[in-house]
Amino acid sequence: MKFENFYKESEENMRLALLSLWTPGNHPMRAAVNELFDREPLLSEPVFQSTFGWEPAPDDSWKNALNPTIISKLGIGVKYPPYKHQAESWKSLAEGKSIVVTSGTGSGKTECFMYPILSDLYEQGHTNAIEAIFLYPLNALMEDQKKRLSEYCKATGLHFALYNGYTPEHRADGRDEILPNEIVTRDDIRDPNNQGTRPEILLTNPSMLEYILVRQKDQQMLQESANRLRWIVIDEAHSYSGSAAVELAYQIKRVLEAFGRTPEQVRFACTSATIGGDEGSQSLSDFISTVTGQSVERIKVIGGQRLVRPLDKDQLAVELKANNLPSVDNVLSLRDKINKVSGMTLQQMWEHLCPDTTFDRADLIPALQLLDRLCEMSQGKTPVLSLRAHYFMRSINGLYACANENCDSANPASPIYGHLTTYKASVCPKCGVPLLEIVQCKRCGSFVLMGCSDSQTHKISPCEDTANRDDYFSIDLTSEQEEEDEMASSGSPDIFFLMPYEKEKFFTPVAKAHSVTMNIVHNSTGAILDVHADSKGTWVEVRKDDGHSYCPGCGKLAHGKRLNLKHFRIPINFINQTISPVFLRECAHEGNSWGKYIAFTDSRQGTAISAKTFNINVERNQSNKNMLERLSQIQTTSPLDTIPEPVRNTLTAEQIAMILANAPSSPDGVSLYDVSEAIYNQAMFDHISNNDGAKNKNAYKCALIRGVIGRRPAYETNAETMGFIYLDYLDLKTAKVPSVLADYADQNGITIKDQDWQDYLKLAIDYVMRLGNHIQPLADDEKKYVRESNLSTPIAASDDQREKIKRWPSVKIVEGGKVFEHQSRLVVLLCAGLGIHTVEKLQANVRIVDAIITEAWNTLIEKKVFTKVKADDTDGYNNPRFYPDNKYVDCYFLDLSGKEGNNVCKVKRLQDAWVCPVSHQLLDTTFCGYSPLITGRICERLFVKYKCNESKITMPSRPKDNEEVVNWQENDENIKALKAAGLWTDRHKYAYHKTPIYIAAEHSAQQSKQLLRDYTRSFSQKTPLINVLHCSTTMEMGVDIGDIDVVLMDTVPPTAANYLQRVGRAGRMGQSKAIAFSLCNNTPVGQHAFANPMWALQTTNHMIKVRPSQTVIQRHINSFFFRQFICDNGSGIQVTVSIDEFMTSTCNTFIQFLDDMSTNQAEECKFKKVFGKNIAYTINVTKETIQAIQKEYNTVIDELNAAFVQFQNDTRRQIAISNQIRKTKSEGLLNYLSDHQFIPNANMPTGVVTFDFTDRDQSVKLHRLYDNVDKLQNRIAAESDSIEKFNLQNELNKVRKEITNLRRATTASRDIHTALDEYAPEQTVVVNEKNYVSAGIKLLGAYNEETQTKAIYHCIHCGKTEYKRIHFIL
Repeated sequence: MKFENFYKESEENMRLALLSLWTPGNHPMRAAVNELFDREPLLSEPVFQSTFGWEPAPDDSWKNALNPTIISKLGIGVKYPPYKHQAESWKSLAEGKSIVVTSGTGSGKTECFMYPILSDLYEQGHTNAIEAIFLYPLNALMEDQKKRLSEYCKATGLHFALYNGYTPEHRADGRDEILPNEIVTRDDIRDPNNQGTRPEILLTNPSMLEYILVRQKDQQMLQESANRLRWIVIDEAHSYSGSAAVELAYQIKRVLEAFGRTPEQVRFACTSATIGGDEGSQSLSDFISTVTGQSVERIKVIGGQRLVRPLDKDQLAVELKANNLPSVDNVLSLRDKINKVSGMTLQQMWEHLCPDTTFDRADLIPALQLLDRLCEMSQGKTPVLSLRAHYFMRSINGLYACANENCDSANPASPIYGHLTTYKASVCPKCGVPLLEIVQCKRCGSFVLMGCSDSQTHKISPCEDTANRDDYFSIDLTSEQEEEDEMASSGSPDIFFLMPYEKEKFFTPVAKAHSVTMNIVHNSTGAILDVHADSKGTWVEVRKDDGHSYCPGCGKLAHGKRLNLKHFRIPINFINQTISPVFLRECAHEGNSWGKYIAFTDSRQGTAISAKTFNINVERNQSNKNMLERLSQIQTTSPLDTIPEPVRNTLTAEQIAMILANAPSSPDGVSLYDVSEAIYNQAMFDHISNNDGAKNKNAYKCALIRGVIGRRPAYETNAETMGFIYLDYLDLKTAKVPSVLADYADQNGITIKDQDWQDYLKLAIDYVMRLGNHIQPLADDEKKYVRESNLSTPIAASDDQREKIKRWPSVKIVEGGKVFEHQSRLVVLLCAGLGIHTVEKLQANVRIVDAIITEAWNTLIEKKVFTKVKADDTDGYNNPRFYPDNKYVDCYFLDLSGKEGNNVCKVKRLQDAWVCPVSHQLLDTTFCGYSPLITGRICERLFVKYKCNESKITMPSRPKDNEEVVNWQENDENIKALKAAGLWTDRHKYAYHKTPIYIAAEHSAQQSKQLLRDYTRSFSQKTPLINVLHCSTTMEMGVDIGDIDVVLMDTVPPTAANYLQRVGRAGRMGQSKAIAFSLCNNTPVGQHAFANPMWALQTTNHMIKVRPSQTVIQRHINSFFFRQFICDNGSGIQVTVSIDEFMTSTCNTFIQFLDDMSTNQAEECKFKKVFGKNIAYTINVTKETIQAIQKEYNTVIDELNAAFVQFQNDTRRQIAISNQIRKTKSEGLLNYLSDHQFIPNANMPTGVVTFDFTDRDQSVKLHRLYDNVDKLQNRIAAESDSIEKFNLQNELNKVRKEITNLRRATTASRDIHTALDEYAPEQTVVVNEKNYVSAGIKLLGAYNEETQTKAIYHCIHCGKTEYKRIHFIL
């Protein structure tokens, strides 16, 4: 792994990717953009921090702090001495103090508290009581501790249990995997019959701990553990901030009360992110004191220090000198320096090593090479340097220009745009004039200047950001959608779209539009648009009288309901995919093609989308690799390769031509079936099918070939537009020029050969059938793998009169029988080849042009290139499951499926290619030399613009042997020519070398527990099956996933503490080199991090002071009284009790209990003992709150029942409403009370919005399960036999579990802040790598009769409710 390669190749990949996207080929702006990336680097200068090993304990005095038997049984200090901070922790705890450990990730923080607790509990003997509570913020952290804790408990005879929402009630519901000394069921944890199964150590989370306090079934466990609780561990204490800290503080008060303990009788052990400096440590002590109730004097903050182990100076000096490296004194000085400071920049390290040499950006790569060499040098196991490098790459949010050619920063390659920059500002930093955004038309590649102008003064300014925040890859409108958009929208006269005016080449590309030239005049008051009616301006605008503007280059609608030109915004996902091959190759262990890394994202939906798009990209790239490799295997070796080079060099051109002419030809391409087999990858299919349980291999293959071969994009990147392959339709080789075309050609002196006609037919297939997605219908189960935008439909003949069916192109006629100036691509292309270069000429030849296009349709049907939809074709486009009955009968489609025997075409390697003069895209076929991408208003200049250069590009021919590819790629002349022509992309770079596939997976709370466990296991093994884990913040907090060299952050975390936690995952296993790579998006945090790479390393973290919240405190007061109700009355509030059971049978009793307790002096004294004398005895507030919740619940049920009656004749709706009624009634009591702010939410979000993606079949299944529950409950109520009753209850539990699993599988949830964004109408929601479209959310709430308002908003922290008089529906 090389620091140099991470920097150099990541930058190279991104630069190449952006240049090929924005300015392919000889695009006029390519030089300017390339210079821009030199001036505004994509990567900041790296910074470094020490990763030397942690300082060991200086002596054995720590042994007095632990039980000798425990030291022996666990082998503590046998293999290696404990770290100094571990020994200090053990001694502090032995003295009766509480500790907070803040050493870095991978420093053994767990052992700091684990060994003393095990030692202490071992000395207590078996008590059948909970003596230690380990409190974790995430379930994943608990799971991570199980294996280690099992080993410790097995050696010491102690027991532990995980108590969370996944813990089964009884043994029959248990997990497949049970570890030694683990108590796995709730029944055994509670031990109601005193069988001695209660664990000494309980691992739980704040939410479950709250339920333990108020749940009736857990009360015996609490009572019998009274006065025995000795330890409370708070893991990741820094994660509790603000209201979460208040929640935790009051929860601990109530925990201590339930166990009959005071803060002084319990020792607390906390872990936290690194907190810098004495001031930071003091703030942490104060924070922990407030949370635990212990005095600051009893709390000790313990950090860790890394140790630079000594080296043999003389030996090192010899080695450094022999390798022409810096002096030994400078190297040793740097070792000490880097370990004493938080971090150093690359420049600082260079100047330390080479003090006599100045540093500039040209020294960046040599400096990284130097650090690489020093990190790779070692004496024994001690490296000369051990470093973690921090890289920051920025995303691009737009391209901007001042349009002042006199600006000092104007680029000579494009001076008219003035100062170019990727940093947004209101004015140019060089000349002070307004800075306008440049957008791009993807149809013609033009750079278009966008801005606003005042209608009176013509003063210009940047456009305000609108709701349209599409990135560069947002889906383009089709021509039909563009027409609809124009008709449905009004123009924006204040927004202008300008292009540099080239008088010799320009023509107005839109019918009934006006082109106006103008200058941008800069003066002391700003800049104005100065219109030149004489066409002598330097900029040109195209606009209609209705205010609509168009791309001046090709006539594309610039702005309708939304901006249709593209912002130069590059999404983070694209950057991740572009640089991932560098990461995976660099960190690959010996013998593996790819390594592994984790990528952090701050949102679940972001994590899901990142993993999904990553794998889609991998699928496409791997398909290209496999096709190229397969084609290389069947190509015939050039006869010249068999001739010795000295002889070959003497051959004349005539001799070479003769040898080649007599050589055997290559096989006739690869069949679609063979392509389908070649691009299929079992590992990717296993991964995708594991997500949804589907095992339909054929369906996945069908979807894959549909995406790779089926659709032929016009402007997006695929194997054809990159010049790798083309489709050869075999039956076209016998097609002859039809008589109508031959006659027209003869009459007009035009030469049209059979090959020209065959080219035209091929282009008709590619740019009508494939571009229009008129290909094969869905196979069984294929839809689950196909995006909605990629669903296909057949096409009808041009004279078919049926509505809502696509038809074969024909000449468009407008009112009065006149020819429309804008025609379909197929019509324009034919006009190009026939010399019909004006509208007038087309008007005169309408019938002939239509006849020729119809002849093309008839020929393709006659040659059986198209397949007809028949009435009895119930498995295809007439399948009623997917398509309306008989709608597509007698339509046609192009069958590009990979079924065996499909010979409609062969896939061949493209040997030479044309280049489109407008889009600069590689083309496999033209018609009479014209680009098939031609589009626009018919006029002479349009055809001149799209006429291709006669010279073609020779495409590289990959060697058969994969081992030869690397050397071939470096030396092949055709590749060098592609690079020189600007046509070599980052995708070409990796496409020719066949390697195993690499796979990404989502790791977030959206996934099932089992799936997360499988992913972690696949990722952690030596040869990983999962190479990239896209993680939410779960992985930030210490989950052990083995040796990781690289951590990627898709977004810069909000705090330095978060950042350090995440980057600490890299280099935990003693590696001398580790990488933290951050992608900086266009947020203040991201921009600051890019501009100040030392930000996180130099930030001193402070814990925010805990400030009480009456709203939070009241919830704990409510919970306190609720628990008293359960304990004092013995009320049977069981684990499975529903909100409906409580509301209909117990709630009124609870309200009466609160009435009785309101004047109970003894109860008030007990209350003050727990909450303190300064907290008011607000039992009446508790009563009012539960009454309001009861009223709201009854109202909701009444409304649902009324809706059920209303739709009594609509079975489908009744099933849905019935399911909702049962779902509402069956919701768990404690969940409901928590969500409605009655009891603490234990740091869980409130105001949660559920996204329901239940389909029709799942809804029916859910309805049947609820019916089964009702029947079983009735049978249980009527059953008198206890054994049968027990069996029925078990059966009921299984059905309820099935309901729970089904609901979990068909819902996702977000807090309301996130839901407003992610669940907006028409927003795509990704769950388990599948796309769903949201219908929006409703902001509902409790109706307040007095104020006539509805509660519409809950604060996610304190639960405060806001009211509005308007009922919002988004």
